Formats: sequence, structure tokens, C-alpha cells
Amino acid sequence: MFCSIGPRDLTLGSIRPDNTTVIPTVTDTLFAQGKIKQNLVAVSFEPMNSTSAVVNGELTFGDTDPTKYTGDISYL
Repeated sequence: MFCSIGPRDLTLGSIRPDNTTVIPTVTDTLFAQGKIKQNLVAVSFEPMNSTSAVVNGELTFGDTDPTKYTGDISYL
């Protein structure tokens, strides 16, 4: 007997697609829909130290925040 959650045809093969299947990321989808102006995610964080209890960090989709960095940015 075969048991599953949800329709079988919907989930069959979706857990492990073949290596030729392209699965767009959230960023790819937002860019394709025109919701963000660049296909990138910027990460900003400042390590905490023992004298600071400030917890910080930020993800920016589609752009960079110039108040969060100085100098040049390296893109990966």
C-alpha cells in the first residue's frame, strides 16, 4: 500500500529533480517579476564584542545599502 501526504503527482520527483532542472531562487523570481532592480542579495553584519550587546544584521534584496559599507564591494 502506498501512503503519502498530498497528491502523489504533485510531489513525485520534486524532492530530488534531475541535475538538468533549473530551480529559481527567491532572488531570481523577484528579479524576473521586476520587484527588485538587481539580481543580488547584500549581506551586512558587524561582529559583536564583549562590550556591545547590540545584535545586528541585514539582508537587502536587489540593491546595496551605502550606509552599511565603505570602499569597494566584491561580488561573488
